[in-house]
Amino acid sequence: MQSAAAHSIPSDWWSVPVTGGQPERLTAIFDMGMYGDIAPDGQRLIFVSATGLYVMDLDGSDLQRLLNIWTGGTVDWAP
Repeated sequence: MQSAAAHSIPSDWWSVPVTGGQPERLTAIFDMGMYGDIAPDGQRLIFVSATGLYVMDLDGSDLQRLLNIWTGGTVDWAP
């Protein structure tokens, strides 16, 4: 069993190839409580974290903070 100290560790988004190869770090924001959803067209990721609401391209480029508040919870794309 892991201790509570293993949770809420500053994190980032990574791309991990399912066919093998090296993982690629997509962000360097060192945030916590990150929950995201990929857009229906497969081009963008929206996510909430301890520091706000963000959107970015799936390759990690064009990272934009949309809200600069603690949001908590989860997020989903709406049709």
